[in-house]
Amino acid sequence: MIAFNPVARVAVDSVGNVFISDTQNHRVEEFAPDGTFRAQWRRCEDDPAVCELPNSGSGVGEFFYPRGAVIDGAGDLYVADTSNNRVQRLFQTVVPLPEMSSPPSESASAGE
Repeated sequence: MIAFNPVARVAVDSVGNVFISDTQNHRVEEFAPDGTFRAQWRRCEDDPAVCELPNSGSGVGEFFYPRGAVIDGAGDLYVADTSNNRVQRLFQTVVPLPEMSSPPSESASAGE
């Protein structure tokens, strides 16, 4: 049985897969519509021994207090990786979003 500590957000995709941001365990987990565990993203993906420790990570697919989770119309999962000050996009493979140094200017958003 998987213990959550605590669950910050739950997102469900169009086919019923459930994604949970497990904040204090520094991970995001995926479950099939029938509740079967499918995958998790956290620091220990590269080193299973690290899973035994209360570790967090800052690499691709690693989290430090993930809090938000939302699925867009294309089925991509976006996770607010709060203490790393970033958003990660997860789908078949984990792809980090480019960091924005500043918001777009008004002229750029107006198409000028």
